[in-house]
Parts: sequence; structure tokens; C-alpha cells
Amino acid sequence: MASKYLQQSVRAILVLSLLSLCSAGKSLTPASALPGTWSYQGCWVDIPGRTLSGASFSNSSMTDELCVNYCNDNQYIYAGTEYTSQCFCGPTIASSATQVNSTTDCNMPCAGSSSEPCGGINRLSLFWSGDSPPSTNPGPGPWSLVGCYTEGVTGRTLPNQVTTPGGPASLTVALCTTACQAAGYVLAGVEYSQQCWCGDTFSNGGVPAPEGLSGCDMLCSGNLSEYCGGPNRLGVYDLNNAIATITTTTVSPTATAAAIKPTISPYTYYGCQTEATGVRALSANTTASDSMTLEMCEEFCYPYSYFGVEYGRECYCGNRFNAGSNATIDSECSFRCPGNTLEFCGAGNLLSCYQLQ
Repeated sequence: MASKYLQQSVRAILVLSLLSLCSAGKSLTPASALPGTWSYQGCWVDIPGRTLSGASFSNSSMTDELCVNYCNDNQYIYAGTEYTSQCFCGPTIASSATQVNSTTDCNMPCAGSSSEPCGGINRLSLFWSGDSPPSTNPGPGPWSLVGCYTEGVTGRTLPNQVTTPGGPASLTVALCTTACQAAGYVLAGVEYSQQCWCGDTFSNGGVPAPEGLSGCDMLCSGNLSEYCGGPNRLGVYDLNNAIATITTTTVSPTATAAAIKPTISPYTYYGCQTEATGVRALSANTTASDSMTLEMCEEFCYPYSYFGVEYGRECYCGNRFNAGSNATIDSECSFRCPGNTLEFCGAGNLLSCYQLQ
């Protein structure tokens, strides 16, 4: 097995060496025939967890134009080509990403156009549409933003889920507030990018999120220019200033509060792990669900040696952790599982991990 991996590594090195030799001395020019106001923004480091974390795809005929058009069609305002054949999109650039020298770092020609740069190893040839990054909707019509709220301790903060036109994949703040108003409610909450909840009071101990609006940082599935809550976080709106007459029902944390589960048989808790460097920490198999639980991930991953849940809804499996994945304190894996809010399902770029016994 080791010799097989060695052979694959040698081949990869040879391919990269050939690409570097072929592009040496050639001047690579970023595409300029782009839609609308899209333009080249230089060469950027692709950090662990991705500088552009939206949609992506690979194509053996990749060009800058192909990538930009794909991202533009999918409502993203940033596009980046990498490693000759990869395309990444995003609504924002990761805050820790940095710009580097275009000539020396983004020196790999596109697989479909030898005259254009398509990034490099962990380097993105970056393009921007000229549009503003996403923001929090202050409230459509008679609705006003109240703030970002936690989910309840013993149940939902806003207990009534409603359907919106187009389903979860088309959710916007306006669609949610309209649906709640039509159903006779004065509070509307958007959560987890795709969910709409309604109510007339804050229930089950839901309170303003301690981190403020930064906790509601997931983009609306139907409008990537605005935010629709987060994992176990509601972006809450009220109708005609109804918040002035509403109080929060107090529920103290008890034995039913979320806690680390020591065992998901036949697995036991391993710890909170960071993502790996440039790849997923557990990369053998993956699935995702807006009703994810630890049990759901365990059933999907068995009999892999490890499973891990991340960002509330993502499940990863593997027989080993890839290089760069490290243990961190358990409290960092603080996102609750959407299918069981008494369980923890990792966090952003952090996995709640279990090991097969």
C-alpha cells in the first residue's frame, strides 16, 4: 500500500514539474472577456478550509472564463481558478487569506487555455464581480431586524416552522417574513440558510446570541447577498415593532441541555479535531443533512474507524486523520445538531469525532 501511495506522489510531482517547465518563460494573461463588471483581482493564497467556500467544480478544459461564468450563474461574486483545472466560488474572501505575487505564485496555465493563469498549488487566480459582499437584511416592508438569537434550551425559540415558495432551496428573508405574516405571526426567524420559523413570543429559553450578529452568518439559499441565520442561530424579525410587547420565557439549563455524548455505539467520543491542511481531516466518505444527528452520521460511516460531524450538518468518515488535523479543546465544537439540539455537531472547520471500538 505504501509503495502505491509513493508511486502516486512521484507521478504528481512529475506532472507539476512538467507543467512548470512548460509554463516557464511564458507570459500568462488573465482573461478579460468576462461578463458584466467582473475583473481580475490578483493571486491569493487558498487557506485551509478554503479562501472561497461556496460552490466548486473541476474540468479538464478549465479556463478563467469558464470558472467566472459558472460562479456568476450561481450568484457568487468571487471566482478563483486553481491547480490548472479547479474552480472555486464564494460570496466573500476568507478574512485570513492574503494576496501574493501573481507572476511567481499563480504560474500554472489553465488546462483549457495555455495563455491564461489558473492559480497554482494552494494559489487562486481571483476574480470579482464588482458587487458588494453580503449583508444582514434590515427588514423588508413593515418587518424590522431584532437580532441574532440562540435556539431554545428545551425546544425551538420560535416553535412554528412554515413552508415558503420554492422550498428550502429558495429561502430569502422576505419570503419568510411574508409566510409568517400570512400565518398570523408577529415574529419570523430564518435559520441554517434554508429554514423559516414563526411565533408570537420567544420560547424555551431562546435569548440574544452572545456573539451578536456574527452568529447569523449563513447565506440565504435563495439570495446569496443576505444572511439567513446560522447553525442553531435565528435571524429574528418582528412585525410593526411587536418586540416592544414581547418577553422571553425563561428556561434554565438542566440535564436536558446539550452535552457531549460519550458513546454512539459502537463508537466512543474521540475529541474535537481541526480540519487538515488543504484536505478534509476525514476524507473517505461524506454526507450532509439539515436534520443531522450523531446517530445518523454513525450509521452512514460504519464501519470506518472514525466519523466526525462538522458545521452542524456535515458528516465525514475515514480510517485515519489527514496531515494537519489536530486536537483542540472540546468546547470549541459548540454547534448543536439540527436533528437533535441536545447533541453537539462540531463547528466551523471543527469536527466532533468518534472512534470505532
